[in-house]
Amino acid sequence: MPAPKNISSEIWSEHLIDRLAYAHDASMYRLVPQSVVRPQNEIDVISLLAHANDTKTPITFRTGGTSLSGQSLTNGIMAEVVRGWQNYEVMEGGSAIKLQPGVIGSRANIYLSPYQKRIGPDPASMNSARIGGIISNNSSGMVCGVQNNAYHTLKHIRFILANGHTYDTSIPGDYNRFVKNEAHFASGIIACKRDIENRS
Repeated sequence: MPAPKNISSEIWSEHLIDRLAYAHDASMYRLVPQSVVRPQNEIDVISLLAHANDTKTPITFRTGGTSLSGQSLTNGIMAEVVRGWQNYEVMEGGSAIKLQPGVIGSRANIYLSPYQKRIGPDPASMNSARIGGIISNNSSGMVCGVQNNAYHTLKHIRFILANGHTYDTSIPGDYNRFVKNEAHFASGIIACKRDIENRS
């Protein structure tokens, strides 16, 4: 089957050998994806999400595949965001670092080492786990605990919703744009936040 519209055949594969290669992660589970795609940029991701919506096909984004619970597996579309997703920028004299999802956790610490800094999370899989998974799983570790886990040390995030809309919390005005354009989604998040605050 040819690659979907607006998705290059160079990054899309339905070959069995590729599908089987991504049928496992570090867990005990096995799911063979329908296809494997390696988006190279945000435009590829938006096109991929549009295809998934049009065809009602589930999609899972994966980086290191170090999950022990199977959350980086799918029987739908497997999207690996590693190649082309490893840029970084040390900021504020090492007090902050901007990372793309394909950066390995221990590599981020190497970038920060000249400043005697490190990222908060320290999962056991630090030498293989990548930032995309570390953030989405709210990784912590033996040393960092809750105080320095992924969520508590995250300053800003750039994300793409399933509808293809992109937001960046470091951009002034994007919060209001998100609340306006994604009203139903935003109200649900705010309701969850209030519920958590009321329980604490």
